[in-house]
Amino acid sequence: MENRIALIDGDSIPYKLGYVAEKNNKPFGQVVSLLEGMLTTIKIDTNSDEYIIFLSGKSNFRNNVAKIAEYKGGRKVDKPRFFYEIRKYMKENYHTFHVHGAEADDLVAIYQTQFENTII
Repeated sequence: MENRIALIDGDSIPYKLGYVAEKNNKPFGQVVSLLEGMLTTIKIDTNSDEYIIFLSGKSNFRNNVAKIAEYKGGRKVDKPRFFYEIRKYMKENYHTFHVHGAEADDLVAIYQTQFENTII
């Protein structure tokens, strides 16, 4: 039987873990443990053999099509604690796919339509 692959939109992970670290004054090592636990839970809950984490790049086509208001213009500018470190850690230690010109969730959806035995 073919391996089942969980497709993970990884853009929210550094926010979630970063805010937990901020609120609870956790060191980076504990944040990594939380990340590993989160990914293990996803793998178990989706009955997957492996996963791919999709991360958005800097460019996004939606910025060019947002004419009435800036795309995501109302969002907080400041990133939570360890935001960039968590992204870097994921890139260096897990199977990640970097999306350029779109957002991670866009490519997750496209990927699932192109490949069998995947779950979002």
